[in-house]
Amino acid sequence: MLLHILTYLYGEGQPVCVVGAAKGDLKSKQFWVDKNRLLFVRLFEPTQSDPNKFQEIRFDDYREVAGGWVAARVEVYVDEKKVFSEEYSDIHCDVKLDPGAFDPKQFSATHWEKP
Repeated sequence: MLLHILTYLYGEGQPVCVVGAAKGDLKSKQFWVDKNRLLFVRLFEPTQSDPNKFQEIRFDDYREVAGGWVAARVEVYVDEKKVFSEEYSDIHCDVKLDPGAFDPKQFSATHWEKP
């Protein structure tokens, strides 16, 4: 497994540790971790529907919440074109969840988000 430290212009040009690919290789399966805060920031892998297409998943806008970090924005790119994005707000941690949310038989009947 390859591991190297590079400075890529992710976010604000923060240095990252790249696991799984050689320097300059953006077409091999790999993930990036922010070197300073040890946050998972990028994943590169083939798509599930077509292994000849490559996707990049970006985890950005990390916010410190309840002593940890949460990515408030997630974006998915396929062949360098954005195909999906999510932005989270009103983020809360340490919230009690109904155990039914973890039971596949009850999942669709259990609400884990606010109405």
